Amino acid sequence: MDGRRKRRRSTSAAVYIPIAALLVIFLMVYGSSAFMKIIRIEVEGTSRYSRAEIITAAGIAPGENIILVDTVSVKQRIYRELPYISLVEVSRSMPDTIIIEVRESVPIAAVSAGKRTAVTDSAGKVLRLTDEAQQGLIEIRGLSVTEAIAGSVLKVGADDESKLKYMVQILSAIEDAGLSGDVTYLDITSISNISIDCLGRKVLLGSHEEIVDKLAGLPGRIAEIEELSPGDKDGVFNMSHRPWRWEPDR
Repeated sequence: MDGRRKRRRSTSAAVYIPIAALLVIFLMVYGSSAFMKIIRIEVEGTSRYSRAEIITAAGIAPGENIILVDTVSVKQRIYRELPYISLVEVSRSMPDTIIIEVRESVPIAAVSAGKRTAVTDSAGKVLRLTDEAQQGLIEIRGLSVTEAIAGSVLKVGADDESKLKYMVQILSAIEDAGLSGDVTYLDITSISNISIDCLGRKVLLGSHEEIVDKLAGLPGRIAEIEELSPGDKDGVFNMSHRPWRWEPDR
């Protein structure tokens, strides 16, 4: 009989001691976290949106438990509510500070979207829709947009998916080369015969291949055209195949 009692006590201890230990750990973690309240929310890297707008979009407030903040959801809310935000990082600085770092999109292009015009960044994300003509942005030609929603990437039909892909690649290269203000249009009607207007000169890019090399130093090459005789200044700069060259109208 004593042996059975000892076995029962041993079995009970084996079951309840781990449960008790887990309960103690749970109470310690959540008991201590009860004191980890958000006191400060820091916002870095914004100019278009105010600190208050970003915090409101984030959906967090002082007094909340810093441990329980879902940083993924915070980022998703900011992306959804503030179209001009292109990158968000959310971090905790224990014990009481949330840091929100953002990078804003730069409007670079305008594309027809039904009866309206969609203004996009170099990634093809729609920043806003407008009924007004847009000055200082690159006009996108030859792309059929099926849906344009602020905060989302342009949507196109299956036949235009390659065009959208190359548009993004070329706009990014134009932005990186510092040519955003020099290019007035990008024509991707044919992805094998892409062209742009740069500083008032038509440039045949051909395909999207070697796009970085093609754009490098392009303003300097175009400036050389101004040194030509008047009869040779009209034409196109052909970069569709090597050697790249100016082809005057004859």
